[in-house]
Amino acid sequence: MALFDTTDSTTTGIKDGEHAATIVDAEVKDTKAGDGKYINVKWRLDNGVHVFKMYIFEHPSQQTVNIGMGQIGKMQVACGQEKGPVESTDSLLGLRCMVTIKNKSDSYGDKADIVNYKKAGDIPF
Repeated sequence: MALFDTTDSTTTGIKDGEHAATIVDAEVKDTKAGDGKYINVKWRLDNGVHVFKMYIFEHPSQQTVNIGMGQIGKMQVACGQEKGPVESTDSLLGLRCMVTIKNKSDSYGDKADIVNYKKAGDIPF
């Protein structure tokens, strides 16, 4: 298998679509404005490429918190856990599922965004 494929790829080097992924790092950080907190999760795709995803869990906007918590819940279920509290970022390490990548551009530049999760089934490690 190639390390990556430049055919029909984007500037991120990751094609849109489903990819098997494993959480290899996670840490709690303060938001840029300093008024909230998020978990910054580093996912390793099976082709070796890393994708980062922020899950906001504390913020002045309740809608922002609801979105972040909903994403965390979907990730937990897809990775074989029950929805619920995340006691520590260490509890996320090694979780594995299928992620759906959608490439997008924003004020920070081009990036591959994780937009959905589903159970990995029997994909090998």
